[in-house]
Amino acid sequence: AEIEVNGELAATLDETSAMSYALGELAADTAVVIKVAETVIVVDPVVSLTASSTDGAVAQDGTGVLRFITLVGVPQGESVEYYGTYIIPVKIFDGETGDDSTKVEVRKTGNIADGQTYSADLTNIPATNSDVLMYAWSFAKLQNYDAVTVVPFAATNVDAYTGEGE
Repeated sequence: AEIEVNGELAATLDETSAMSYALGELAADTAVVIKVAETVIVVDPVVSLTASSTDGAVAQDGTGVLRFITLVGVPQGESVEYYGTYIIPVKIFDGETGDDSTKVEVRKTGNIADGQTYSADLTNIPATNSDVLMYAWSFAKLQNYDAVTVVPFAATNVDAYTGEGE
């Protein structure tokens, strides 16, 4: 397989090594073209996302807050079309419908610069739901490409940050 990076031959490798090489180049924010015999595989650049941190607290009114912070990596010369975080209770996956007030999607349109972080906050969590585990997934999409990058956060709840429920 021949590997082209930015239009120039970078390597000639077996097919398995070629895919590994391409994935390594993607981590470096570079578009890669792989040619295997007569087949051409174009690997588009993608946004890199890191589930940077989570935090939780109880507000003065007694309701809980969960914050999910995401670090964004944008390939050079590219722009983000949209990004955000989806937060949902773990119990939904156990067949429970739960209270819709405990679900939120924070979606923002427009560009975010490489190396920036953004937060998604789930607020007004009733004290009776402070033990409810929440999943969060951050997502982002580059302009002019179809792929959406998704990164999960570990499930957490307000009690994990307040010392309750131990």
